[in-house]
Amino acid sequence: MSDLRLSSTPAIPVPVARPNPAAAGATAPVAGKPAPESPALAADAAVVTEVANGAASAALSFVDGADPQTAAIEKLKTMKPAELAKLGKTDKKAFFQALLPAALESERKYGVPAEVTLAQAAVESGWAKSPIGGYNIFGIKGSGPAGTVSLATKEGSGTPSRARFAKYNNFYEAVGEHGQLYNNGYYKKGMSQYAKDKNVSKFIDNIARIYATAPNYATKLKGVIKSYGLATMANAMRASGRTVAQ
Repeated sequence: MSDLRLSSTPAIPVPVARPNPAAAGATAPVAGKPAPESPALAADAAVVTEVANGAASAALSFVDGADPQTAAIEKLKTMKPAELAKLGKTDKKAFFQALLPAALESERKYGVPAEVTLAQAAVESGWAKSPIGGYNIFGIKGSGPAGTVSLATKEGSGTPSRARFAKYNNFYEAVGEHGQLYNNGYYKKGMSQYAKDKNVSKFIDNIARIYATAPNYATKLKGVIKSYGLATMANAMRASGRTVAQ
């Protein structure tokens, strides 16, 4: 299967595998084999309940005050990798809420479901424990606004090699580039389908084997969305009418 997450439209599909997204010292995932289960799939009941029950109050907090969306995005622009990693370790709800404003803005601009963006951020970076180049939490290859970084990885055959991955100046920039990636032509089926029916589950099925090589990738993303109530969280923000700065 191809892993097409190039930062610009490639001439031909290039099969790749992600470099060690979970933690330093771990074995890089080999294409065609399931990657180690993400901590997201082992969410405890207390966190799940907190995320679901807190979605409405989170939406209200974005309605109150002067331009909270802009404030939230500005905060994300200055957030350090260590800060997001700490949230990923100690407060999963806060991890997703930090990224949600940018994910919703990306949804409006590029058509990628916000809950999918959030789930991929958690899965691809191991809850921000190992973002590539500091801010690349999506494992996107190629060159980014901050340049590129060369890392050891394994191609579809499992042969060790080096690959270039995009670098970003902040997490907000990374989320925006992630949204643009889905409009490079390779994800046309999923993008067209979601634009018509807004079915997130079908969207994941349509993009999973293009974005990643792990055969259980779609199951992982759906598991994160369900376990952490991401649909409820995103819908609450959408319903508030203050999801993005127009």
